[in-house]
Amino acid sequence: CTLGKGNLNVKEGGRPMVRFYDGIRSLEMSPLETVQRRIAMVSTYEAGERLALELHELSDLELLIIREGGTEASDRIVKL
Repeated sequence: CTLGKGNLNVKEGGRPMVRFYDGIRSLEMSPLETVQRRIAMVSTYEAGERLALELHELSDLELLIIREGGTEASDRIVKL
């Protein structure tokens, strides 16, 4: 996926979130509130580098809220 091909859309403000949909299933991911707060508090390049190294050591479950949709008939699915 690339921005140039139009596969990605960037919106300013709000909570970072990504949604994938293959026509049958969906997957949505966003940072946990605690992780988002830590990122928002970064004020220097060096602090950002340190935080990136710390976050790199965490598991997906420690970083992200992950939601999966089922089949198209499911009301949990998110169509893009």
